[in-house]
Amino acid sequence: MHDRRAQLEAMRALVEAELAKLPLSSESNHPPPSSVPAFMTVEEYARRIRVRPATVRRMVREENLPHVRPRPRLIRIRVRDADQWVAARASGALARRRATVEARKGVVP
Repeated sequence: MHDRRAQLEAMRALVEAELAKLPLSSESNHPPPSSVPAFMTVEEYARRIRVRPATVRRMVREENLPHVRPRPRLIRIRVRDADQWVAARASGALARRRATVEARKGVVP
């Protein structure tokens, strides 16, 4: 069973590495860059990156996702800056995850 789990983790790491190579804006459900608005609501941006709105709110609150607050309870996401921020965070998380998997296998980077 332990071997099966290790195989699944290795396979997951490979798939995530391949997904990380794909540019965020090339996904088929995203509109072309010229038609992307400069700002989006939390709900719109959550749909764009395929997470729940609560996750976007948490990223704004805890991790400083690029945004503006026209009013105290109103959040607008800066799309271009936020896309770059999310891509950078995803590549960092992937590297940490890969290092963890390699450490469990006993591989020294």
